Amino acid sequence: MTNNLSIKTFLWLLFQGISLQTFAQNNLSVMTYNIQYDNPNDGLDQWDNRKKILTDQIQFYAPDILDIQKDLLHQIKYINKNLKDYKYLGIGRDDGGPKR
Repeated sequence: MTNNLSIKTFLWLLFQGISLQTFAQNNLSVMTYNIQYDNPNDGLDQWDNRKKILTDQIQFYAPDILDIQKDLLHQIKYINKNLKDYKYLGIGRDDGGPKR
């Protein structure tokens, strides 16, 4: 006789398999990007010299989810303004608020 735990385990595994198969049929693209904070001492790599290249590259790859690191508030605002198909969600790393 089969016990209830075995039946529950089998049903759970079956459900997980169906769920994973369904999810696998839909492509989800995720990009993570270390944009390097705006440092005026970066010479040719200053933010003003690379911000358009960055947004052009993101638009080219068109990820469903974009994660950025090492950003400052004005960089987030630039990206948010120039990538119309994305919505910003995030908090400051030190206190949960924006740094001025």
